[in-house]
Amino acid sequence: MSKGKIRAGIVAVTVGAVLGVSGFAFAMFSESTSTSAEGQVANMVPLEVVKDSSHVVYANSETKLWPGTGHEASVTFKVKNPNEVGVAITNIVLKDAKVSGTGCGENLRILGVPASTAANVPVPAAKIVATPDLVIDKNNTETLDVTLTGIVTLDGAAQTPCESVSFTANFVVTGTST
Repeated sequence: MSKGKIRAGIVAVTVGAVLGVSGFAFAMFSESTSTSAEGQVANMVPLEVVKDSSHVVYANSETKLWPGTGHEASVTFKVKNPNEVGVAITNIVLKDAKVSGTGCGENLRILGVPASTAANVPVPAAKIVATPDLVIDKNNTETLDVTLTGIVTLDGAAQTPCESVSFTANFVVTGTST
């Protein structure tokens, strides 16, 4: 065998050995890992009407409801938002109403409906006034003043059985996250 062929064989073996070690070293240092993350979707909690903030406001500085046009009463209340996001009021509904005594439930009207039969009556948007608007900041950082304007009336035909009766109107306030 000539010296040239021996050298070619030694070079080929040397290059093969280096390439083999190099490929093995790459595979030996390659690693991978994995991880996971868990979370939770929030749930809305009910808006809160501020305690003792619900009032009936009578027209013309009157102290009670009188029969006839021009004596309408409004309902006011304050709402707070305990959620971690802002909430926009989307709907207010008269859930139900009660009148003390008998004989006046047809003449006392809330949203134009006799108080004796009023149930699940939506408050028209034109009757809702909110200061500053219908959006409440998150985490009870502000209070929203709401007025339902002129929604309580006493029919002009109301008779003696309506004198001195009291009434209660229950509302449901609904909102969506902003």
